[in-house]
Amino acid sequence: MIYNNKDFTKFDLDLCFSRVTVTTSADENFHLGANREREYMFLEDGQTLILAQTKRKWWIHLVPTMSWRLPTRLEIKVPKSFKGNIVLSNRHGWAQLHDLGCGDIFVTNRHGKLLAHGIKATNFDCAVNNGRTELQNIKATNVKGLARNGKAELGGIEAKTLEWKNRNGKVLANNLKTEDIKLESRNGKVLVGDFDAKMIGINSNNGKIIAEKLKAEQEIKVESNNGKVVGFFIKTTKIETSANNGKIVFNDLDSDNINLHTKNGKIITSACGTETDYAFNIHINNGKSMIAGKRTAGGFILKDKNKKKQIAASTKNGNIYFTFLNKDVTD
Repeated sequence: MIYNNKDFTKFDLDLCFSRVTVTTSADENFHLGANREREYMFLEDGQTLILAQTKRKWWIHLVPTMSWRLPTRLEIKVPKSFKGNIVLSNRHGWAQLHDLGCGDIFVTNRHGKLLAHGIKATNFDCAVNNGRTELQNIKATNVKGLARNGKAELGGIEAKTLEWKNRNGKVLANNLKTEDIKLESRNGKVLVGDFDAKMIGINSNNGKIIAEKLKAEQEIKVESNNGKVVGFFIKTTKIETSANNGKIVFNDLDSDNINLHTKNGKIITSACGTETDYAFNIHINNGKSMIAGKRTAGGFILKDKNKKKQIAASTKNGNIYFTFLNKDVTD
């Protein structure tokens, strides 16, 4: 099925029980290919083009008391010259978008996975109810997403802001270049690496956080309610890390302002530079501290508070260990 492009500013797709692929066409027309093409039609509403699904029930009866909806496979092609917005809503099926360049993209996928690759858009916004989400090679001003039940994989994203929330499922993210990154997982671990940003925020309510090769011009903030925090090769002006129940471990941490706090767990950190570069503010209720191989008594320690670089660390139940690498993290 082919439909002529008439300078539409919006392409609206409302689908159900569909396995849909949206990509760019080789000509200046909208194309639809489907194994049950007669179920669909193009409609116009002003400057909006609508892909309507006329039949939403197509069941196979396995036994008298059980039936199953056969999914429809669709391939939709959008003209290269189309710079309007794409709004895709799909229920009980998966959606795949690749090699698209347009305005805003809004995707809602209920009960199925979402795959997006090679996207150039003004803004990219998605919500997935039950299924895996994978975003790769996305360029947009703002990228925002919500996954309620399922793993999220984010990579190769360039944006001004990136905000992602997972309610149940782990978050895997790497190779992100944005000004502001916010990642949150309510129930699931967060594994991240190779970030370049101004500000980075990572939060996990129930699950560990593991980070590698993070660079932030201004600040990195990491929060874990129940789970350990582990970081390698971190560079930023200021870092704030808190863990209610879990240890904090950093290796090759380069920052002028280091703040590490946990209620129940030890803190182990190797920082760049030397011991004499930093002022220390250490507080331990039950445990001991060791700074640069020198054991100190537990309790409150304050040293050289007027120095430019600061280290603040505290734990109620656990030990605190600091070592120094006498180098920059980029060495």
